[in-house]
Amino acid sequence: MTAAKTRHRADLLTNLLIGAGMGTQTIAIVEDDSDLREMLTDFLGGHGFQIRTAPDGAGFRALLAGGRPDLVILDIGLPDDNGY
Repeated sequence: MTAAKTRHRADLLTNLLIGAGMGTQTIAIVEDDSDLREMLTDFLGGHGFQIRTAPDGAGFRALLAGGRPDLVILDIGLPDDNGY
């Protein structure tokens, strides 16, 4: 996926969440591609969302131990797990 397409999708997600009155909620980003994870973190964090990240399934399970996020952006092709 190109960076422009990813940014477009992130814009759509942000508009949806802000429009739903969720501007201060927590989003978990589970993505093994560090560049994409960082871009989403910067973009969504810059729009007022609290961001928690994990690079893989094990990291996500550890993240959940600290509380449930309001939304999860989950890569379905993780190296140690699948997103299904």
